[in-house]
Amino acid sequence: FWNKNLTNTEYWFIACFLLIYLLYFIKIIYISFKMKVSARASFLKFLPRLTAFGLLIIALMEPSFGITEGDSNIKASNKVLYFLVDVSKSMDAQDIAPSRLEKTKNEIKKIINYFSNDRFGLVLFASQPLLFTPLTTDKENLKNMVTSINTDLLQNTGTNLPEALAFCLDKVNNTNIRNENTPAIILFTDGEDFADINESILNDFKRKRIKFYVVGMGTKKGTNILLQNGQLVKDKNNNPVITRLEAEYLATLASKTNGKYFEYNNIQSPLADIIESIENLKGIKTQFSVNAANPGNKFHFPLLIAIFIICIDLLFTIRIFNF
Repeated sequence: FWNKNLTNTEYWFIACFLLIYLLYFIKIIYISFKMKVSARASFLKFLPRLTAFGLLIIALMEPSFGITEGDSNIKASNKVLYFLVDVSKSMDAQDIAPSRLEKTKNEIKKIINYFSNDRFGLVLFASQPLLFTPLTTDKENLKNMVTSINTDLLQNTGTNLPEALAFCLDKVNNTNIRNENTPAIILFTDGEDFADINESILNDFKRKRIKFYVVGMGTKKGTNILLQNGQLVKDKNNNPVITRLEAEYLATLASKTNGKYFEYNNIQSPLADIIESIENLKGIKTQFSVNAANPGNKFHFPLLIAIFIICIDLLFTIRIFNF
């Protein structure tokens, strides 16, 4: 399993590394040709450096393999939380680096790490909702599922939040939750293209004591949407589409359910406030012992090998030109 995907930043570093080395080789070959000497030794340095660079990229992606077993005493509060994630094309907008959706995925993983003993479910929606991960306490599997989220998983013919909310409410209602518990639904979206939401759905949150946290992803200024081929998304008149965060709509939506509204952009991060709100949810405190068997994060193996190769590379020098 890979806990992280490469982003545009990593791809730029890879491209720069290869480009710089290409220019270096061109320079060395040119000088050796002028001096009529061999520069074969310079290519020997490239192999360990390429290997070390590749291992650093692998370490950055945090590979998980093998089985880690052991008895663990787990303290759980039995909270029930559903992440409801907008996967419409507008979530690919990059007004939040690296993109609205990638930022959403990163923040969800942080929340999962913090509340690793509670039960989390994952629902995706665009024109229709999808139960991507049922309620689970398996933190590693859940994070792997979060990593795999992209805007091509569902048909993007619209953004149907009312159906997604009804779907989530149905999942919560069908879950065995004791009266002491306060379940929650955490919505990550930019708030665009939503149909009117039936007031009865919003009232269900208050009537059934379900907390609703709305997290707005994006900026009010907005930006264009880039496809994977680098082209801009355009409207029917062939004009570039500008996608903007609908902050007022989302804040009103949260207030109608006695919930809370949070907003992410490149300046502010409300992660601490979201975590505090989840901590305040009522849950049943229990303690139990389990034997855990999960793939372990082995990023340190390629990292240590890369550092070793870099040290060897620094300690040993070679003569670039052989006369």
